[in-house]
Amino acid sequence: MNKRIVPPQLPLRFFRWYCHSDYREDIEGDLQERFKINIEEKGIKLARWRFFKDVILLFRPGIVRSINGTYKLNQYGMLKNYFKTAIRNFLKQKVYTFINMTGLTVGLVSSILILLWVQDEIQYDHFHEKDRQVYQVLKNLRYAGNKIVTSFTTQHPLAGVLENNYAEIEQATLVSPPQTELFQYEKKYFKERGHYVSPAFLEIFSFPLLAGDHHTALDDIHGVVISDNLARKYFGEDWRHENKALGQTIRIGNREDFKVTGVIETPPSNSSFQFDFLISIEDFLKQNKRLIQSWSHNMLRTYVQVQEGTDLTQLNEKIRNVVNEQRKFGDDQVFLQKFSERYLYGNYDNGKLVGGRIEYVRIFFVVAIFILIIASINFMNLATARASGRAKEIGVRKVMGAKKGSLRMQFMVESTLITLLALLLSLALVHSLLVPFNELTDKAIKIDYSNPQYWMIALGIAIFTGALAGSYPALFLSNFKIIGILKGGMKHTNNAIVFRRGLVVLQFALSIFLIITTITVFNQVNYIQNKNLGMDRNNLLYMDLEEGTKKQFEVVKEKLLQMPGIASVAASGHNPLYVHNVTSDVKWKGKREDDRIAFNIVLMHYDFLETMKMELKEGRDYSPEFAGDFSNSIINEAAARAMGIEAPIGEGLTLWGIEGQIIGVVKDFHFRSMYSPIEPLIIRLYFEYTEKLFVRAGEGQIAEAIASLEKIHKEFNPGYPFEYHFMDEQFDSMYRSEIIIGKLANYFAFLAIFISCLGLLGLVSFSVAQRTKEIGIRKVFGATVTNLVTMLSGEYAKLIVLSFVLTAPVGYYFTNNWLQDFEYRISLSPWVFLMAGVITLAIAGLTVALKSLQAAKANPIDTLRNE
Repeated sequence: MNKRIVPPQLPLRFFRWYCHSDYREDIEGDLQERFKINIEEKGIKLARWRFFKDVILLFRPGIVRSINGTYKLNQYGMLKNYFKTAIRNFLKQKVYTFINMTGLTVGLVSSILILLWVQDEIQYDHFHEKDRQVYQVLKNLRYAGNKIVTSFTTQHPLAGVLENNYAEIEQATLVSPPQTELFQYEKKYFKERGHYVSPAFLEIFSFPLLAGDHHTALDDIHGVVISDNLARKYFGEDWRHENKALGQTIRIGNREDFKVTGVIETPPSNSSFQFDFLISIEDFLKQNKRLIQSWSHNMLRTYVQVQEGTDLTQLNEKIRNVVNEQRKFGDDQVFLQKFSERYLYGNYDNGKLVGGRIEYVRIFFVVAIFILIIASINFMNLATARASGRAKEIGVRKVMGAKKGSLRMQFMVESTLITLLALLLSLALVHSLLVPFNELTDKAIKIDYSNPQYWMIALGIAIFTGALAGSYPALFLSNFKIIGILKGGMKHTNNAIVFRRGLVVLQFALSIFLIITTITVFNQVNYIQNKNLGMDRNNLLYMDLEEGTKKQFEVVKEKLLQMPGIASVAASGHNPLYVHNVTSDVKWKGKREDDRIAFNIVLMHYDFLETMKMELKEGRDYSPEFAGDFSNSIINEAAARAMGIEAPIGEGLTLWGIEGQIIGVVKDFHFRSMYSPIEPLIIRLYFEYTEKLFVRAGEGQIAEAIASLEKIHKEFNPGYPFEYHFMDEQFDSMYRSEIIIGKLANYFAFLAIFISCLGLLGLVSFSVAQRTKEIGIRKVFGATVTNLVTMLSGEYAKLIVLSFVLTAPVGYYFTNNWLQDFEYRISLSPWVFLMAGVITLAIAGLTVALKSLQAAKANPIDTLRNE
């Protein structure tokens, strides 16, 4: 018969001392009996009782007797116990706590910044009060071969027809492309940017007027509405106190005086409309009457306000053929798209919506989740790897009656607590990093600390991360068996080891995916920036033609050509990198009635092709020696193909009713985004509508060319501000989104690798600590440092290789889909994926090798003396 093992009185003395006096008598008797039973059944040795002292210390705050006679912690005691235990574990394991805190902090900072960016993108243009009713009018233009191109520019008469003929449309407004105008006030000149708009603009869109009446502010053709920025700039910071702005006269374009009829609040940064002035569209029409007021010319943008509850599908069906009905020819399909959706959903392929910036928003939202997962995996791995260190604590807790639920809650509280601590540090870092982050992303994101939504989002991220990080350790550690723990400690099962390795594979798979994406974006942006455009954008400057320089352009050109640094001079109505003047009023011999082709138009002065370094495929350039050239045309290769003319030189071509001939064919050049194919284009001599002066500087003579331009500008436009632009900078600005996305991807891919390697360092450190004696013995038996480093590093190298094998196909699928949005794109090379794998393996391998090398170099005497 087994001898009953009676516990010593030490634990009970601790209970008497630590437990609340109100419960002391009730607890002692039943507790003594309970311990005896457990000791008999489990065979616990007397030496094991010393562990109970620590448990009693933790449980003291709130042991109470329940109705059925068992003992448990009350809610306060449990919560306090959870936190005390968590803090003790944090302090006991300082290195692992630091690794977890650092990984979680970096992950939270990255995710919060990304989500702030995502939130700003999603909220674009949603601040208008009539958001649900405001739509932009778009058109699908059918080209030869049934190719459909979606255009956001419309004809001038369309707005009136829509407003007057369809009851569902309450009002419409026309908006010009962004215009830069010269403002003169009190003998000072300024360049300002704004729009010409219909009066209904201020009623459809919610841009509050700080002064003036939004119903009448744009009724006067000689009235101007200026922004709060301009009011402070011209009339002082205190302009509101004495209403200094209204009624003031500003000379615009050096042609007419305009009266300030309103001051508008400066548009917020998340608005598609960014302007400092608004002028009646009637003034714009007066200046461009010959080009705009017809059904054949597309230059303006049209926005409408529909009645609440309007069925968009039915309305689109009604207005689809409105242009064709008015014009009696062609095939323009008109439809509406919600204005606030245009920013994120702006890409159309063959007439169908296929996405837009929303793709970047989705990608970075996923990146934020990936980074949180990577940071959480660190916590899971380290918690499960260090499980043996907490086995006795868990065993004693179970002996004392702790259920799996309370143990799981303990570990969830620990993970959430460390995440909340990381959150506090993260919020401070986000606040300090917001300014450089805004500079990087070209945004003006501000954190409204008084908005509870911000705190709810931040707290939600922390709780989500804490729950994710603590979920598996809570399940894993709470399932330990008491007998195994108290007999001989805890050994990691194969399932636990496999799961931990699986987490490492997942962690590095996500990191490799981000690196593949980063390299692809970088290569595509680099390809765009270095692709031959069919023209040379380097050493090319341009500025606006104004007053004297426009009226005396021939003299200006002649003087410039004689000045230092100037290789050639030309003028044009458009920047050749962004042509937005489109017409279908083009006729040629052999044109079929069902031919529906939209041509882009460039209006220019002599020497335009030479200055742009565009190459003629056949024919000749314009020349003053040919008086009839004012009615002739030069077309690009795309136009010749669209017209179906094999030998275009000498063929007749009529544009806007002016008959002439095709005298030259220029090789295709990119005058739009790389997202779209090169479209048909016609280049015409048209001095009256040339607005920009282009100068090609001699090689290495940029400074001299700028000085010459400034000298001429001061001579012909005295008092005007001198502003110039580089063509290559303008080109880069067209792809600013891609450049920003590329930079963000670089940073966050690096952070993902950093977090992963940080967790890997923790795992290796723990693994090395567990195998210290083994390493010492191996060194005694002759193992070299190289042998030991290879042994310790080999396992992790295999896991990273496996991560690469699993990720490469997924990375190829997603990056290839992203590249399909570009008409001109790189081909995905195997080197992209191989480079991603090599980079990850090199960084992670270096992390493992350094820690392994430190352990391998340790003196075996030091590691074995305590064995």
